[in-house]
Amino acid sequence: FDEVGVDAVVRDHYRHRDLVRTGLKAMGLELLIKDDAIASPAVTAVKCPEGIDPAKLRKLLLEKFNIVIAGGQGKFSTSTFRVGHLGAVQDMDLIAAISGLEMVLKIMGADISLGQGVRAMEEALLAE
Repeated sequence: FDEVGVDAVVRDHYRHRDLVRTGLKAMGLELLIKDDAIASPAVTAVKCPEGIDPAKLRKLLLEKFNIVIAGGQGKFSTSTFRVGHLGAVQDMDLIAAISGLEMVLKIMGADISLGQGVRAMEEALLAE
């Protein structure tokens, strides 16, 4: 933090937000906050696809790939999950998380095309 400065850290939080949102949108998932300009640089809330239990999704993602995502809060606790992208996280950590999410959603029967989210994230990184 002290080595790179506050501005660089904050810039990375917004970059990571945009990267995760790019991957999730490419997967066809619906984001709770639609407007990228006001979306949190800390966490992205995602609506679970029809028929997918977010608690089971989180449990399977942890068991199969050791990836932790958060549950939704309040009235959204049974319909959403949250992907964190704040702190000591690297681009490849986020790509791995989206890859695991794609696979677990596919296992659970969601209409997901494997690789769509990861590909969009990779293309975004290469375009920087």
